[in-house]
Parts: sequence; structure tokens; C-alpha cells
Amino acid sequence: MNRSTFWLIPMALVLLTLSLACSGSGNGGGNSRQVDDDTISDDDVSPTDDDSAPDDDANDDDTVELTWVSIPAGTFWMGCVPQDPDCLGDDLPRHQVTLPAFEITKSDITQGQYQAVTGNNPSYFTSCGADCPVEEVSWFDADSFCQKIGGRLATEAEWEYAARAGTDTIYICGDDRSCLDSIAWYWNNSGETTHPVCQKTPNAWGLCDMTGNVWQWVNDWYNESYYPISPVNDPPGPATGSERVLRGGSWQYSPRFARPSVRFKFNPDYRLNYLGFRCTRD
Repeated sequence: MNRSTFWLIPMALVLLTLSLACSGSGNGGGNSRQVDDDTISDDDVSPTDDDSAPDDDANDDDTVELTWVSIPAGTFWMGCVPQDPDCLGDDLPRHQVTLPAFEITKSDITQGQYQAVTGNNPSYFTSCGADCPVEEVSWFDADSFCQKIGGRLATEAEWEYAARAGTDTIYICGDDRSCLDSIAWYWNNSGETTHPVCQKTPNAWGLCDMTGNVWQWVNDWYNESYYPISPVNDPPGPATGSERVLRGGSWQYSPRFARPSVRFKFNPDYRLNYLGFRCTRD
């Protein structure tokens, strides 16, 4: 072997080593890239990362969690109280009602909660945020939502019993309408919009916004003459009708409609930016 051939062998080995090192480095980069791709695969993306979801807190656990409040069994006086000068014909006569225990959501169903269950947010006041009550929902929308979460809409009697929470006054907070600002968003203080739920003082049973913010669909058909024939025990409401009952007043209505005895009604197909709901379950 001559001198030139002797030096060619180690040189070839060096070149081969460098080639293998470069090749290994390239494969390592490929494996690293593959790991990165796996971390953002469709299988691993959480619902809040879905491109179709709105870029807000609508699907955060704290936002979509439903809080149920237990309402004890009991008897109460339903209808307009004697000291109320604004009694209407359909909220009389005042009559005793006895109800079994049930549960009701702490607040109106929010935009975030509605979106999480249905995949859609029909609300007009979307800029208010995920914690604001869903509105622009019909009675059918509300009933369907409650059934999907294993609940139902409250009866009129259940709603008023839960709203009063043992009180016997014109408003939930007392007989003087000046107390309304502490418990409700209504015409005088709403700024003509909805507001996030539970910003006002809850009632004695811990329920938020039983008055104001949005009217709340309940299960009953409306009948202005139902009270005189209403059964004492757990009244189910009229068997038929053309309009469904709403309770509680809203951001758009005056103090007169913020009384827990007030009965409101609409065609169940109506969707308006002051109509919302909450759910009940046995």
C-alpha cells in the first residue's frame, strides 16, 4: 500500500462518521417534530380549543357549571299580598299552596351554559358575556334545554314559592320599592341591557335574579281565571292554553312588574331579548 492509499482510508472513515451523525440529527429533528404534531392532534384538542367555539369563556368549567339549590317542602300564600296597591285581576285571589321539595338552578341559565349544552347562543346581548342570561329563547327552547340536563321548567307555584323564600311582602326584598336596586336589574337601573347573573343580592334561599334581568319562562299555560280553581297541593297549572306564563320582570320593565306575584304571558314561540329561563328538577 502506497502513502496516498494509506491516507485515503481514515479520510473515508471520517466522512462516513460525519454522514451518519448528520443523518441521525435529521431523524432526531423529525421525531421531535412528530411529537409536537401529536400534542396538537384533533384527538387531544379540548372543546375550548375548537376553532368553532367563540373566543371567550363560554366553555370554561366555572362558567358552564350548573348550581342547583334545594328548596324545602312547604306551604305558602300565593298571589298578590293584601298591602299591594297594584294587584291585578289574574294574581287574585291569594290562596294557599303546598309543595313538595324540589331543586332549582341558582340563576337564570347563562349564555355560556346554553352554548355548552346546545352548541348555539341565540342571545341579542352577546357582548354582555358568557355569564349573562341567555335570551331570545322561546318556551320550546327553554323546555328542551331543561330536559337535556335532566330537569324541567318550574310550575308557576314552584317559581313563586322559590322567589318569595318565606317572605310575604310586595317585593322579594320588602314593601318599599327602593329596595329593588339591591336585588334586581330593571328599567330604572339596567342601562337597557342584561347583566351578568348573581351580581345582585340573592334571596333568603340563595337564588339570584329571581326578579329582573330577564323574564323567566315557566311550565304553565296561562289562564287568568286559574287561581280560583287551583288545587292546594302542587298545582300543575291549566291543562291547555295558547300562551305560556313568564315570571320575574326584566331589564326592560318597571318596578310594578318586579313583584313576585305578577303573572306575564306570551305565545310560546316568541323569542325576545328579555325572555330567559331557569330549570327545576325533582
